[in-house]
Amino acid sequence: MGTKYWVGSDGDLNVAANWYPVDVPVADDVVIFDGRATGNVTSNLDVWETVDLGGLKVRSGYTGNIGSSGSAPMIMSTTSGEVYLSGTGSIFLQCGGGADADAVIGSCIVNATGTSFLSSQANDNANSAVYTEVRVIKGTTNILGDSEKGGTSGHGGDAGTAIGTLKVTPSGSATVRVGDKCVNYKGTDAPMDIIVSGGTLNLHSSVDDVQQMSGTLNYGSTTIDMGTADDDIDTLTMSGGTFNWIPQNSGSISATPTIGNLNVIGGTFSGTSMKNTLPGGADPVVTTTWQYAGTVNLRNNYANFDFTTYYQEGGSLLMSPGQELALEGGS
Repeated sequence: MGTKYWVGSDGDLNVAANWYPVDVPVADDVVIFDGRATGNVTSNLDVWETVDLGGLKVRSGYTGNIGSSGSAPMIMSTTSGEVYLSGTGSIFLQCGGGADADAVIGSCIVNATGTSFLSSQANDNANSAVYTEVRVIKGTTNILGDSEKGGTSGHGGDAGTAIGTLKVTPSGSATVRVGDKCVNYKGTDAPMDIIVSGGTLNLHSSVDDVQQMSGTLNYGSTTIDMGTADDDIDTLTMSGGTFNWIPQNSGSISATPTIGNLNVIGGTFSGTSMKNTLPGGADPVVTTTWQYAGTVNLRNNYANFDFTTYYQEGGSLLMSPGQELALEGGS
């Protein structure tokens, strides 16, 4: 294993003279962009498509861009190393080992003042390129969804970005956006787990377990419908912060957005941006709710909610006059 520093002047990853020591990085090498050269990286972005690197470090001294939007991200994997992004430019990074191959980036830490774009090269029934853990400390991070990376509906083709656990733990300002169908579709169709302890997370995909201690989590959109099986939350546990539930942008949706388990220990669970589902529409469902403290605020333009089982030990439950809240059990 060696360490290679970017010193390039022409933006081509596959030119030996653009690296110090001279030679293009190979398997197990740690690749470092530290500002020795600050120009944009634009060519041969797939040079490591089938190479498992020892790691990638983009330090704060690097001010250029790596890759570009559309079909030109830098493709790589590292099963034993770490990806650390702290540059000031835009970084387009894709986990991949080939269009029909599994790949892994074990740990990806974003501590940048620029903007990072993360995607998976393969994500379907047969193969998946997975970020085991992504931790966002600073900057703006976009986790690309199916519609943004040109995938299909999910199971049969390359869908959104596959992530095991996403942690938003900012030391400063941090904003994260997760696009649609960001689920590991290989075998188990596993959605990611999320931990939020600050910053802002805008989420447009189904998730497994969410733990929110502080910050703002906007689940849904006023411009994207979230009413499909790929847009549910298994368990949401809140001890602080604000969770905004916005599962649809239209007046009536056919599917039923669902939160399986809601535990409110603190903070505010808000349905105030929910729109009227209208006759024939599907009301959002929360299967089991335990409220110990905090606020559940459902006041909106008469959008209705179905809470199958609701146990309230404390805190505040707020509703609008004329609004319907179906309680099938609990107290």
